[in-house]
Amino acid sequence: MKNKYIGILLLVLALASVQNVEAYNLGIKVDKYGWATYSSPAVLGEEDKQETEKPEDNKKEEQKTEEKRETPKVERPEKIEIKKSEKSTTVKLSEDNKVKQELKLKNTFVKYTTNSKVGDTEKEEIQIQSEVHDDGKVEIQIESKQVKAKIKDTEIELDLKNHNIGTTNDEGKKIELIHLPDQAVEKLMEIGATMDTETLEVGRSGDNYEYTIDAVKKEKLLGLFPVDTKFKLTLDDTSGTVTQKEVANNIIETIINLFSF
Repeated sequence: MKNKYIGILLLVLALASVQNVEAYNLGIKVDKYGWATYSSPAVLGEEDKQETEKPEDNKKEEQKTEEKRETPKVERPEKIEIKKSEKSTTVKLSEDNKVKQELKLKNTFVKYTTNSKVGDTEKEEIQIQSEVHDDGKVEIQIESKQVKAKIKDTEIELDLKNHNIGTTNDEGKKIELIHLPDQAVEKLMEIGATMDTETLEVGRSGDNYEYTIDAVKKEKLLGLFPVDTKFKLTLDDTSGTVTQKEVANNIIETIINLFSF
């Protein structure tokens, strides 16, 4: 019986070590030495908005909510996990291979400098941000050199200790992102196409990542008439190979292309 009580006590202590913190917005900036600076509530580059007058009851309720918020206490996180939840984002801060703090946020961003795995650039600053839209949908995106890519998966892991970005598959294997968004766009545009949309997407494909984007390339119809041909471009993140798949234009788009020169 004594061992049973000791086991229950150890379980309670273990659960208490992982702090669940409620917050709305949170910014995390990690310097080159691994130290984290936290800021709240302004994130995602938004300007502070002037508040309109609210009923006294609402103000009291907001004050109660504010009291529940707590600044993260993990000074040098080794791993940050960002995962989409229902109308919110779950962020886990790990240290010494243990989750030290778990937060449920509305909007968050992480900014730090990582090692570049392609090209001549040794270091490159990136941002990972998660935002809840008005319709309740959660979007995670990664940004490098002002190029953004939507992350199609539900989660992303930042291994700050080893400077890796990626996730873990169902078998526990680490899947690593090789190209950053700006590097992916540069690779995708090598075929001579032009981006047809700013929506660059990245997600897992088997045991590696791939980037996709809509693009257009000028070709000649019947060898005579120049037209814009639509393509879906895909970059295999591991091999760096770009493949293209033509997207059929409808008849109206074809006619407009013919008479737009």
